[in-house]
Amino acid sequence: MSYSPSLKEIIAILQKYTSKNYQSNCKTRPDGKLELSLNGVFEEIVKTPGKTRYVTHKQLDQKLKDFKQDLMVELHDTFATKTDLKESEARINQKLEALIQIVMVQGEQIKVHGEQINKLTQAVEKQGEKIEAQGQQIQKVNETLNFVVESLGSIHKRLDSMEGRLDSMENRLDKLESK
Repeated sequence: MSYSPSLKEIIAILQKYTSKNYQSNCKTRPDGKLELSLNGVFEEIVKTPGKTRYVTHKQLDQKLKDFKQDLMVELHDTFATKTDLKESEARINQKLEALIQIVMVQGEQIKVHGEQINKLTQAVEKQGEKIEAQGQQIQKVNETLNFVVESLGSIHKRLDSMEGRLDSMENRLDKLESK
């Protein structure tokens, strides 16, 4: 977007080249653009403050060229009219409503996901309780198996001692028979 001078800036440029304050008229045209007119500008441009003198065409052309160059503004964009602004406002409102709808839908989806997460959390807690109960059962079975192993170990010791006694009894019987 290019720079566009204000009315005050234009009057300041005019005062740079001239010595009096000009009466300005600023009107809004039907197409929405501004029309600016300044009374008495070109008569004063060729005069030096306090003195009146003749100027050549070349000097006049140069002064007018300098003056126009200072006033020259490149306009690549046109100024928006009220209808353009209203249309733009309507488009913005439509986009805003669409975004609000999207946010509302996403909010509902978040609520649904939150409920699903709560259900999954409850299911995981139940499974955790089941796993804990199974762990306790396994621990009880393990304790029972350890007790059985200890019992079998003591039975094995008894059987070993009984076997030793039986062997010694058998040896005695063999000695008695051999005599």
